[in-house]
Amino acid sequence: MLRVKIKQSIACFQIPEIGNPILSYPLVPPSTVFGLLRYVCNYAPINYENTRIAISGHYESKIRHILRYHITGMSDKGKYKTNIIPTEELYNVEHIIHIDSSIEYEDIIKNNIHRSTRLGRKEDLISSIECSEVRPLELSTDDLDYTNVNTQDYIYIPFERYRDIDALSVFRISLDSDKPSLDNGFLKMYRLKILFLKIQNYLNKKERVLSSQDEQGRYYVFEWLT
Repeated sequence: MLRVKIKQSIACFQIPEIGNPILSYPLVPPSTVFGLLRYVCNYAPINYENTRIAISGHYESKIRHILRYHITGMSDKGKYKTNIIPTEELYNVEHIIHIDSSIEYEDIIKNNIHRSTRLGRKEDLISSIECSEVRPLELSTDDLDYTNVNTQDYIYIPFERYRDIDALSVFRISLDSDKPSLDNGFLKMYRLKILFLKIQNYLNKKERVLSSQDEQGRYYVFEWLT
């Protein structure tokens, strides 16, 4: 299993159903993560069926500003039509992504992940990226030292397994794209209903949780999305 830590100064993960203003998901969508993994694996068929991922993280602030000259379509004269659209962006973003795949894919990811320069839009550059091979730990929440747990981070968890948990938001989010369809020029997306909440609230509802630990003894709680 791998744990990837990605930091960005700025990011926007656009919610596609909302066009004006442009709003961002609070964490990176799973489909964007799978796109990143395919890129670092030289476009091998890594997908939600052969690879599990878990997404958590945080951002320092969320700001809505004006994005000028946003392309909104084509005019009758064949020129791009532009508009001024309020755009929401996340600042000082950090993601913790856990990955469980085959040994072959994990080795490629571990060796190539530093090729990644962005996560999201072309301007959403990665400022630092770390990849570690880790061991999954199943721990009782009663035994956790919360001072060493990322309790203030946010997490995505699957709605179908946690319907009774109070969440900050519920999203029907893009899980992954269908690569054969993309190769034939069609966009087909698989979607997943997820809950977005603080890890502290997640721990309050759980007796046992999955986590990984770093060299400083800090625990990173996670939940597989599929």
